[in-house]
Amino acid sequence: MRISSQPHLKINKHLAVTPKATKGRGRALTLAALAALALGLGACAPADTTQPAPSAEKPAPSAEKTAATPAGPLTPVRFTMSWTANNNQTGVFVAKHFGWYKEAGIDLKVLPYSGQRPTEVINAGAADAGDTNTEAVLNAAINHQNVVMVHNTQQKPSYGVLTLESANLQHAKDLDGKKYADWGSGTIRQMVTDMIKNDGGTGNFESVNLAGPDAYTALNEGQVDFTTGFMTVEGERAKLAGHPYRYLPFEDFGVPANPADIGIVLSQKFIDEHSDAARAFTQATQRGYDWALKNPEEAAKILVDENPDAKLDLDLTIRTQKQLSGTYWPDAQGVTGHANLEKWQAYADYMVEKGLLKDATGKVQSEKLDVKTLVRNDFLQ
Repeated sequence: MRISSQPHLKINKHLAVTPKATKGRGRALTLAALAALALGLGACAPADTTQPAPSAEKPAPSAEKTAATPAGPLTPVRFTMSWTANNNQTGVFVAKHFGWYKEAGIDLKVLPYSGQRPTEVINAGAADAGDTNTEAVLNAAINHQNVVMVHNTQQKPSYGVLTLESANLQHAKDLDGKKYADWGSGTIRQMVTDMIKNDGGTGNFESVNLAGPDAYTALNEGQVDFTTGFMTVEGERAKLAGHPYRYLPFEDFGVPANPADIGIVLSQKFIDEHSDAARAFTQATQRGYDWALKNPEEAAKILVDENPDAKLDLDLTIRTQKQLSGTYWPDAQGVTGHANLEKWQAYADYMVEKGLLKDATGKVQSEKLDVKTLVRNDFLQ
């Protein structure tokens, strides 16, 4: 992510906040969603304890050319990204590289990043699939944008509060009275407030309204005390820059964890009209992410090679991929993609209870959401 110059900081005292509906988090990612908002560029876990991933078959370099040819015509699938190409989409580009989509009867077209939420692009009929997160799926649901998460890519959340290790802010209550580089997300602000209160603090802090790279610049230069972001890519970037971050996960302080910092969604319309192709797409995608579990360095190189225009830093991409593949992507079955519906429901209930979900008219969602209609595991291997 490009680091821009630090703007003038406008400080506002944060005592009580009226939550606002926000776009989803996800950049690895992902910070795109927060920066838009969409989250910054930026998981679902079937269990707290994961098992080692099984040995994955490593295709020969010629696998893309030797993939089986499908018997019938290919079904087109347009894939929209939540941010420019990054580790969130590694499995998609791995499967594309080795020809696994074509082998499954899918003609995959990855669309250029548009700056819009994938759920909105899909709802407009301009795409069939994309990568996004739980909050975006919940917001899509209350706005009758019918998308379904079919691959819960990130099992363990890596998004939370980030401080400089040198600041020695080790507990959520230590954030009381400190300056927060605020992306503008009412959801995240509420989660920060709750985690501080749950740790015995008052939940009062100063809010510095920043977006994108400027939040990290302010933190790195000591102009603010903390921000929120991904400990994966941003944590690795901070290590390389010589100012490592301390990570305070929301779930460690009584706030339900986002069950999918990133996941792959399909249009319900596409599922209804092409159920076999939807299953084939999901399993080819899962195959790509499963391969990346056991081959993170090779998978990262494929991601970089497949996206020359993104100008990804190879070292940072490999470091981030090793973190994701080793810690954040394996599910309870030791593979990828299976959603933990209990964690999904707990997160959805929290969002409704706190009034954090609002439709396009500003109406607050007050009725409980049934997550079984928003995420499914049955298309997976």
